[in-house]
Amino acid sequence: MPKKGYKQTEERRKKFCRPMREETKKKLSALLTGVKQKKRSEETKNKMRKPKSSLHVKHIKDARARQVQQPHTTPHKEITKLKLRVAILKNIAIRRNAGEPICARIGNNETKILNTIEKEQNIRIKRQHVIDGYFIDGYCVETNTAYEVDEAHHHTDKQKLKDKEREEYIKDKLDCKFIRLDEKECMQKVKDL
Repeated sequence: MPKKGYKQTEERRKKFCRPMREETKKKLSALLTGVKQKKRSEETKNKMRKPKSSLHVKHIKDARARQVQQPHTTPHKEITKLKLRVAILKNIAIRRNAGEPICARIGNNETKILNTIEKEQNIRIKRQHVIDGYFIDGYCVETNTAYEVDEAHHHTDKQKLKDKEREEYIKDKLDCKFIRLDEKECMQKVKDL
């Protein structure tokens, strides 16, 4: 087969393409005689070109308006979201890490901030603790406290909503205190020490 965009010369065509035998041509011709393109009369063509009635146009507009107001997809239920998160994490662990548990990305200053809290309060904070597919930056089992360091990407409106939903879910699941730490403020305090 010639490459896409390659111009095939007559010489090349003769060299590589075998001509069709006469009996093959007759067989193809016999098969294709019954197959014809559908021909439409002028009357049918005019009906197809005819503008839609005002009632039909109104019906289409109403249907489009309903579609915008009520999208076809309904939001997932909480149990479905949970199952999806856990399944995604399992699949990633199997494919990328050869079955080893997944680690979330750790923020640039997250380690410094959580280390400082550990030293100040004399507690042990477990890093990247997983609850039903959510990763918490830090979790102290002794005080039953979850720590979340808010980096720059946490300050968008969309992310704030997601974070609030996530925070409520984790609070309910662990029945714990949830402490949000602003990265800039905390790093300023760490530098002052």
